[in-house]
Amino acid sequence: MAERNVVFLALGGTRRSAADDEAGRVVAGDGTATIVVTDAAAWRNDKLAAGVRMIELRQLELRHGWMPLEQLVLVRFPRLVFRIVGLGPIKRWSERASGAYRRRIADPLHQRTFPPLLRRRPGALAATLIRRHLGSDRIVDLLVVNDPASMPAAVALLETYDRGGSPRVAYSIDHAASAVPTPPAQLNGGQPQGDR
Repeated sequence: MAERNVVFLALGGTRRSAADDEAGRVVAGDGTATIVVTDAAAWRNDKLAAGVRMIELRQLELRHGWMPLEQLVLVRFPRLVFRIVGLGPIKRWSERASGAYRRRIADPLHQRTFPPLLRRRPGALAATLIRRHLGSDRIVDLLVVNDPASMPAAVALLETYDRGGSPRVAYSIDHAASAVPTPPAQLNGGQPQGDR
């Protein structure tokens, strides 16, 4: 296998076992495998091969822009207050109240308000966050689009690369194809589109 650095986009999570198996094969072949997921909690029952790195898109969003401040005000500060109030005999009540606050107020407010606002900014698109986390100096040899939900992010991620430096793209590591599109003059035996 010629691919040394492989990134698996598994944002839909519908082909988790395929991503696990193929990432394990890449690591076994002395390569590096990174699986990008939307929510790591959906993968908690899947055992990843040793050496496979997982990136959670939600965590990348929480570290971007003003989201750390939002988490401080909405989650961390109230958690600290509940801990301070919960010292002594009302500890159990404080723990239950903290959990209820998180489930009923903090999480719904966060999900409905802040990520949609963040995603409107051009620098907060999934592809930009993934590319920034991978680093511009790290070469990606193969981009595996593991499920249909990952296709829009894969297209946007490929647009962040220079034309000659984009990784190869595949639906599986066994079926790698070039990321450079075929020029229109070479389609259909050299006949230009629309001149039939």
